[in-house]
Amino acid sequence: MNTITSPVEYLDLKETVSMLGVSSATIRNWIKHNYLTPKETPNKKLVFHSNQIKELKEKIASGEVNRLNKRANKKSSSSTFIPDEYADNQEVIKLVQEILENQRTNQLQKDKVLLALAINLLKNNNLVSYNNLSNFAELDYKNDAVKNEISWWLERIQDKKIDKSYTDLLSVSIPNISDVLGLVYQSLSTEGSKAEGGSYYTPKKVVDEIVDSYVQKNHLVLDPCCGSGQFLLSFARKVKDPTKIWGFDIDEKAVRLARLNLILSFPNVDFEPHIYHKNTLTQTNSSSLFSENNIPRFDVVATNPPWGVHFSKNETYELQNLFPEIKSGEAFSYFIQKGIELLKEDGMLSFILPEAILNIKTHRDIRGTLINKTTVKKVKYLNRVFKNVFTAVVRLDVINKKPHSLNTIQAEKDGSIYKIEQSRIQNNPDHILNVFTDTADISLFDKTYGMEHTTLKDKAEWALGVVTGDNKKHLSDKRTKTSEPILTGKDIKKFTTVPAQNFIEFNPNDFQQVAPVYKYRAKEKLIYKFISKELVFSYDDKQTLTLNSANILIPKVEDYPIKTILALFNSSLYQLLYQKKFGAIKILKGDIEQLPLPIIDKKKHKEIEQLVNKLLDNTELTENRKKMYTELDDYIMDLFKLGKDEKDYVRKSIRVSDKLLNNI
Repeated sequence: MNTITSPVEYLDLKETVSMLGVSSATIRNWIKHNYLTPKETPNKKLVFHSNQIKELKEKIASGEVNRLNKRANKKSSSSTFIPDEYADNQEVIKLVQEILENQRTNQLQKDKVLLALAINLLKNNNLVSYNNLSNFAELDYKNDAVKNEISWWLERIQDKKIDKSYTDLLSVSIPNISDVLGLVYQSLSTEGSKAEGGSYYTPKKVVDEIVDSYVQKNHLVLDPCCGSGQFLLSFARKVKDPTKIWGFDIDEKAVRLARLNLILSFPNVDFEPHIYHKNTLTQTNSSSLFSENNIPRFDVVATNPPWGVHFSKNETYELQNLFPEIKSGEAFSYFIQKGIELLKEDGMLSFILPEAILNIKTHRDIRGTLINKTTVKKVKYLNRVFKNVFTAVVRLDVINKKPHSLNTIQAEKDGSIYKIEQSRIQNNPDHILNVFTDTADISLFDKTYGMEHTTLKDKAEWALGVVTGDNKKHLSDKRTKTSEPILTGKDIKKFTTVPAQNFIEFNPNDFQQVAPVYKYRAKEKLIYKFISKELVFSYDDKQTLTLNSANILIPKVEDYPIKTILALFNSSLYQLLYQKKFGAIKILKGDIEQLPLPIIDKKKHKEIEQLVNKLLDNTELTENRKKMYTELDDYIMDLFKLGKDEKDYVRKSIRVSDKLLNNI
């Protein structure tokens, strides 16, 4: 997206966050450390002078403010890397490394590097010809389409002379891969520019699998975020008519590479590629791109849409008007909505998306659209497929057709195949797509939720651990007379904690964010790991402080002991419930509040408490503790009347013997 600068003199907190590309918590921390000075409005909202924000942004980018530069996220990164998973070919990776080294050493113009490589490929396909080329303008073209594409690049290059470094690029042997131009372009682009636009290109094997599954030779196909054309080139393997292959992207240079790539895929066809420099979300209506009443509808729309794009205030306003159903403001949600609009009835949409779309509450808006208005065909877990991106991803395939009551979603993960009725997911809170479940999981859900129970909803207090704003400054590995222990997520084990490795002088006014102190000092509380796929809860009755990687839960359920809740949440059964129902990488309050607390008599509470107390005794040897845990774990499953086969299934599903017991 092209950023639209706000014309106003002052920016509010949200606009400042967008402009600097950081979180609101970071902004507040910078205020505390005097990097930013806000003006307070009559309604006590923070606003910042636009010149101050621009100046700070320039200092971060230039490295003048080193401390902030280190803390800023990837959007400010000037580093580059080769996305080798995109090529899947070591020979071409070696070539790109040599090209990058040549470009850096000889300070070659990036556009001239790309043009020289393009001419190399075009000549090898007999689309251009030349003798002793000394100037990029001295080419002969096979047809006007090729001439038009090269002319666009020539208009952007002032010096068209070719020295030896560029001559080498004209003659270098290029391995046969589908998008060497895109690979070089990505490798020349900074990591910050990729993160800014949410643009990380998709590995070829992932693209080809989608295309081989759904695209037929007579299909009209679209990649609405085409980049340099990885999906388009894969379409070209199946679709016989190149004019049926369409693409849009906001990166004009990538679009021009995609157009060249498609021409190279059909060297014997004279055609104008239907690949356009357009904002798919706002510029693909009849008035801006197509003739009236002639908007194409596609058989297949497939892409890896951008994630986490920061839209300007004006862009946000426009998108909210165009897509009122999308409340999250998330880029990929807008693209899903638009992709569905561009499909024919019964057309197929296949997108690569962050795993968070399945279960994070923020994305319940687009899940509602998918579950209630489309037929979800497949969800495939792909894990981490993008270099330098730590987010796990999934492939989501949906048909543009209202769901049938008997539609079954097929889900694939780690070699396992699951089938779940779409109608069942329609009844999930927030339309959570807990698709990696089978009949055994559903039976367990029915048993646990079918028993009379209550929940923590509106019956607990919660607290985030201390956010210091500068851990190096405030934390020490040595205790003094005036400091005290503070626990981090790494210190939290099931039931108990390891001795704190960090100490702090607790002066709440010195820190970026502190919960009400009485919550840290509660007589009894539960502490849990925040960043984790596994439920890990410990018991604290020593009023211990926690850092923000360890959050606090203080249950307030009448006649329901805290140690019973501790036992339930640490059990293998609840681990399975949590993984299958939510599967998030963060342990979220809203998810914990949905876990059932079975109504049991005082005797059972007492028996659970006795078993928990044994585990809270740190003098017990590790092997003894594991036996105690297994005894308590059995007791929890017996509460819900699970049989031996069900118990074995629970423990096998979450690998209790390997991972979970290591946290006891």
